[in-house]
Amino acid sequence: MYLMPLVAAAILASTQQPAQKYAEGQQLRVCGPVVTARANPSTCETVLRVQSAGEEFEVLIPASLQKQMTTDPQRLRGAEACFSGKVAPGSGAVRITAATAEVTSMPPGPSFGEGAVLPCGGAVTMPQVVKERKPSYTQSAMKAGITGSVEMEVVVGVDGSVADARVIKPLHPELDEQAISAVKDWKFSPGVMNGKPVPVLVMIEMTFTTRSRE
Repeated sequence: MYLMPLVAAAILASTQQPAQKYAEGQQLRVCGPVVTARANPSTCETVLRVQSAGEEFEVLIPASLQKQMTTDPQRLRGAEACFSGKVAPGSGAVRITAATAEVTSMPPGPSFGEGAVLPCGGAVTMPQVVKERKPSYTQSAMKAGITGSVEMEVVVGVDGSVADARVIKPLHPELDEQAISAVKDWKFSPGVMNGKPVPVLVMIEMTFTTRSRE
């Protein structure tokens, strides 16, 4: 079984809607729930996956627009929002580079990772894994031939322990549970900002494959 911690966020998986339906440079407005939100720490851009009118879109929030927003786009998972912008080049998912953003409602209660630093622009020395525990590959999942990755958002506390974790890209209920259980036992060197340890929101991927098992 192979485990790979991720700090930088990957580009979102392709949606079912073919990109060629929309012309490059076409102006679009999409409104609906934000399903996922992922940031690129090196560019400070955030990619959202938004459901709108029965379709799914990738919405790129550039750093310039983020500075104008009152809500950090990385915390928009579960929110209702509208985005306007042009269709970006590329194949696969329909991606819009947003020029405007309007958040119409936020999910009730505190957002996941409230108070944790969002890695962006190199201002934070990222946590580093110093101890990890591999998740168990359940017999039923193995028998069913379930392989793939579970992606999680994880809050690394100031003491390097995992303060909270949640699945953002599930694989299988049993394996999702095993991944969460395992990552909560991980230990990190804490993230540091301005010379002081701070809680940091990071992403971790655990990959389940039968190839590496004896």
